[in-house]
Amino acid sequence: MYIERCPFCNKNTPETIKHMLIECFRWNSIRHETIIFNIPRLYRTVTIDQSTNNQALNQVIMSENRENKSRTRSLEPEIFTNDESVEPFRWIRRYELYSKKEGWDESKQLELLELFLDGKALNWFEQKVDSFKTWKDAKEAFLSKFDSHETELRSWRELQTLKQNKEEDLEEFILKIEKLFERSNIRDSTIKFKCLLSSVLPKYQKLIIKEKIKSYDEALTTSLEQEAVEKICRMDVIEKETESQGFNIQVNELKHTVKNSEN
Repeated sequence: MYIERCPFCNKNTPETIKHMLIECFRWNSIRHETIIFNIPRLYRTVTIDQSTNNQALNQVIMSENRENKSRTRSLEPEIFTNDESVEPFRWIRRYELYSKKEGWDESKQLELLELFLDGKALNWFEQKVDSFKTWKDAKEAFLSKFDSHETELRSWRELQTLKQNKEEDLEEFILKIEKLFERSNIRDSTIKFKCLLSSVLPKYQKLIIKEKIKSYDEALTTSLEQEAVEKICRMDVIEKETESQGFNIQVNELKHTVKNSEN
């Protein structure tokens, strides 16, 4: 800093901060030119950066919105048409859970139910909607219509064609057939026995016939015991094969060691 004379305006005055900011016309001119030249460029850069950042942010937000919408759609119950592949009780339960997630009250549940129905189910709802005073009324009527007689018929038809797969555990298969018995309202042990005998794998059919079993419960017990024995035998075979493989590896390693020592 010049103490006695300002080099910019050539005045005989010290170049103090006050002089540079207020009194010196040359300093003011340079400052003005600098501001005029650089500030717009700086503003434009900041604007571009902000625009770029906003675009990136918008893309992230849009992507998240799409994911949220996709996730929400995946949680929505499918349109109910009374198709045989959809269980009415499970469907109405899913609709209630989805309604709860969306924060719908019971009046909203009743109002929007129509949007999730189609075909025969929608026709039924349109005929009955005026008689529903509450969501409970609609739910009970829905289950009475679609989860009673028609469900029994569907389950009975499925029982008649049901067959155990070769890769399917007997225990899993029994859970499936028991569920169908419940849906089709079959409680007679004789009918259950005939359905089981006709649907299990041939090896279990032969076992049941060979043992002259006549009751459903005894057929279940005997078949499950046979499956348990087979699983134990398979485990023993696997263990022996593993031990044999391990022994062969050790023999090969020993041969390799002996061969190397001879060389």
